[in-house]
Amino acid sequence: MERVTVSTLLLTFHKILKKNGLSLIELLIAIFIMVLVVGAAFSVYVLVVKGYKGESKVSETVMSLQWAEEIIRRDVEHAGCGLFTKLTSNITYSEADYTANGISASSFNDAPSGVPRALILSDEAYTWSSNFTSDWLVIKSTRVADNEATRVWGVYDAEREAYTPIGEGKEERVWGVLLQIEGEELKLFVSGEDWCWRVKVSGGSISDLPSGLPSALFLFFGLRSESDRPARPFHRVDYFVSVPNGGLPEKCAPATGILYRVLLRNDGKADYQPLVDCVKDFQVAVKFGNSWVRSLIVPPEQLRGKVSEVRAFILAQEGQKFEQKLTDIDKISIGDEDVGILKEVGLSEEDKYYRWRVLKIVARPVLLKGEK
Repeated sequence: MERVTVSTLLLTFHKILKKNGLSLIELLIAIFIMVLVVGAAFSVYVLVVKGYKGESKVSETVMSLQWAEEIIRRDVEHAGCGLFTKLTSNITYSEADYTANGISASSFNDAPSGVPRALILSDEAYTWSSNFTSDWLVIKSTRVADNEATRVWGVYDAEREAYTPIGEGKEERVWGVLLQIEGEELKLFVSGEDWCWRVKVSGGSISDLPSGLPSALFLFFGLRSESDRPARPFHRVDYFVSVPNGGLPEKCAPATGILYRVLLRNDGKADYQPLVDCVKDFQVAVKFGNSWVRSLIVPPEQLRGKVSEVRAFILAQEGQKFEQKLTDIDKISIGDEDVGILKEVGLSEEDKYYRWRVLKIVARPVLLKGEK
């Protein structure tokens, strides 16, 4: 059957009018029919556009959650990588010097001279909106900052003056640290007040090392390529939910925030990296020994061999607001059969017009892994 369009209708009316003429009533009826056809076509167009936008927003959420899952898993797996576990000389370094919504990140510092804790979890530590809180997760490692320098690492045999590169980085000039292997301990090499050096790494060779290295095996970890010295012998990222100064994206439901990955800068301030928009909550549980814990703030030596798994849960909005209610439930439980219910998040009447999804992320810190 031939497709009827507005243009063909007008052409037909024009032919009829030219041939026979139309009465006023017939003309009004013809116009009325044309308006109905145009209105129906426009309604279909609006529905198609709305459907496309809705699916587009859902796709954005799915992609951002997948990206967040990969990033969080990678950071947790690298927790403790490149960290020293033993100090024989005093050192001084700086760490976090920023606040988020009135909460000081320095609460999780090991500066100015402590052995760094690879993993810190504070339960419901961050109040990001009125009556809304989330967990605060801290991970310390040389590898949480992914750049050309941190991809440079390897083993240096000081007795044979032989370097074996392990990382994939090809940077020639990098600031880095030397960790002496002493049994199960990694001792930070310190000379005077210096604890990092700018060395030249080229293929299987390393030069411009400090003098006075004992005849031992060392691990070398790159930190940064810039000319200024690193502020600390590791990198750090913090995870929490917060609301930006400019407000949330228009699609977001009220009382939601953004899950941020905050990378600590050399000056102690923070680079906020948004991972997921429209987040209702962020909860974390850690398998510590034989128990799942919701808060983990212990000395660094108590972490090794005792942390076997980390599970993070993100409650996020999926898509945009619907015209009708999608649910009548009053709360969403976060957790699973192993960790239990970490939190029950209440839903307002407004929230029930949105679709919600809980993403579970399972990660195992390789260097902190204990018996399962």
